[in-house]
Amino acid sequence: ADLVETDFCLTVQDDGWVVDGNNWHDAFFAYDFIGAPIHNQWITMRNGRICQRIVGGQEAVLPIQRDEVLYVPMNGGLSLRSRKLLRAPRQLFLPMHIMSPDKLSGDVVGLSWGLATQNEDIFLTVQYRDTLTAHGMVFAPDDVAAYFSTESLNGNAVFGVDVSQL
Repeated sequence: ADLVETDFCLTVQDDGWVVDGNNWHDAFFAYDFIGAPIHNQWITMRNGRICQRIVGGQEAVLPIQRDEVLYVPMNGGLSLRSRKLLRAPRQLFLPMHIMSPDKLSGDVVGLSWGLATQNEDIFLTVQYRDTLTAHGMVFAPDDVAAYFSTESLNGNAVFGVDVSQL
């Protein structure tokens, strides 16, 4: 956050890019985080902890426990983030626990984790979403997020794409 001098930054990781800049809308600036809804994936939380990760059709989501909250995570690979959101985890002392990797591989050490809770997009859009929202952060609704970016090249008009899941 200290390196960002503007009110917003466009985060572009190695598997994301802008597809059509003509699909940009200044209305995107109304949100502190916009990223592609992670398709076919839902995460439930209970008492601040991830309970289950559901992959597949939406019918697989139900039933959930009464005290669980259901989230559609947003992908960070191509995302718009406000400087306010970038600063929030440090200002709010939100811990990000990085577990030991599941495996080490290769001549050059590669690390691998089985859980996506390590990813900053899950950290921001699921694990601490309620806390961030309570402190004034605004996350794009699913329809706006789906227009902003997608994880699949489905022919719909979008601003950008993150193809990590293709």
